[in-house]
Amino acid sequence: MAILSIVIARHQPSTQQPKQTQQLAAASSSVEKDYNSAIEYTSGMNRVRIDGAKAVELLQRAAAKHYPEAEARLAFFTKDGRFGVPKDAAKAEDLAKQSLSDGLIAAADHGRATAQEALGVLYVMGIGVGAHTNEAAEWYQKAADQGYAEAQRNLGWLYESGTGVTKDLSKAVELYQKAVDQGYAGAQTNLGWLYATGTGVARDLSKAVELSQKAADQGNAQAQHNLGWLYQNGSGVVKDLSKAAEFYQKAADQGLAGAQHNLGLLYQNGTGVAKDLSKAVELYQKAADQGNAGAQANLGLLYENGSGVTKNLSRAVELYQKAADKGNQQAKDNLRRLGTMTGQATQPPAAAPSSAASATAAPAAPVIAVGPESTVTRQSSSYMSWIDRLTQFVRDYVDSTGDSNMERAVSFYAPTADILDEGLKNLGQIRQEIVNHNERWPLRQNSIVGDIQVQEHVRGESYTIRFDQNFYAESTARREWSRGKVAVTLEVRIQGGIPEITSLKQRALERQKGVLSAAR
Repeated sequence: MAILSIVIARHQPSTQQPKQTQQLAAASSSVEKDYNSAIEYTSGMNRVRIDGAKAVELLQRAAAKHYPEAEARLAFFTKDGRFGVPKDAAKAEDLAKQSLSDGLIAAADHGRATAQEALGVLYVMGIGVGAHTNEAAEWYQKAADQGYAEAQRNLGWLYESGTGVTKDLSKAVELYQKAVDQGYAGAQTNLGWLYATGTGVARDLSKAVELSQKAADQGNAQAQHNLGWLYQNGSGVVKDLSKAAEFYQKAADQGLAGAQHNLGLLYQNGTGVAKDLSKAVELYQKAADQGNAGAQANLGLLYENGSGVTKNLSRAVELYQKAADKGNQQAKDNLRRLGTMTGQATQPPAAAPSSAASATAAPAAPVIAVGPESTVTRQSSSYMSWIDRLTQFVRDYVDSTGDSNMERAVSFYAPTADILDEGLKNLGQIRQEIVNHNERWPLRQNSIVGDIQVQEHVRGESYTIRFDQNFYAESTARREWSRGKVAVTLEVRIQGGIPEITSLKQRALERQKGVLSAAR
């Protein structure tokens, strides 16, 4: 990913209260106070320790009095099943519409920052209104301009991901910092991860640990998970696997699927904790129930091998399929091996079972580390999850172009696809073109250059993906080589939860050809 180096002015102590604190203090009615307190409890705003149950109680009390922001926030929690609120899409839609009926838009138009931010959430999630992230960005901006930390963090995420606005990492960092200065745990978590990965800022692992620790101390589950990852890998801290397990456990106890998955890996491998396959199964199951593809794949492997559970091949296949439906390549490979993936070739290779546990033994670091209290999230059940899934889909696709697994290469395409503006071709024709290309160029190396840009057309249904790709190909038989760069555009649809390429276009940016030396 492209990295932008920026300098952030050091925050100077002030004798004045932050605008957010002033706003909360200015709340005149009990219902406003209930709502503002609820936001503090969900996000750790103003350095309050996160307490989801208390937040829901306060929101329900405010919603009972038809406070529109409370109804909108409960709609979001109900849509995603957060903080113990039962997941119910229909009820979420009703709550969102009730918030609109009770004057959410009017309050936003009159400049109430909490209403502006809440309306932005509805536009991002597409609850009660259409999913229009550009509208969300406009409302977040209005609230952020008033110093509302919740909106600053959410707008920062849009700038980081390029959702509804032009991607601008320096702007994202600036907005996160403003929210961090108000003690907002979610922003501390996100900014901490940017420092950990060197995204938009110079990489600073000490700063990453500092910010993550502050958010973790406030009870932010994603920050606890991130600290676990940092301790597991010795990034910014002395490597300490028992400490990693401790932080994963704290996040897992709050129901964070990623932490349950990573802690399950530690128990499965006996890393930092005593090996306990039954505990690994328990944790994987909790994460799998939330739709975590890695946990589903790993749990499937345990069922396939009878490790920690009674061997059950049909259960293994069921779990692999669920993970494959989310684009998990390891699960797809295992299904192909078992010959059970619908519509795919079923000739099993001679290789041993693909081990999801070994393949993911190092926990997958979250891209932006948004916790379960966050308004905009990349958890698998949320709106933003497709950004991550499609990014990984593209990486897997490019990787497949360099190997010899024909069925894997073909599996990325829809039953019919337009290849290089040559009209629709079926899978048999696509397969033959790949065979011909691979025979012409037996040695192929392809890699992605810079960012992968994902443009949404219909949420969860159709996307355009653009990226640049370096390529190298050679044929020793013909003593030829070719290398260069192409701009790739993919049209992708989601069919049954699985991405499929419906169109592939390439535009040459650079190209060189040559003859291999006789010495080779």
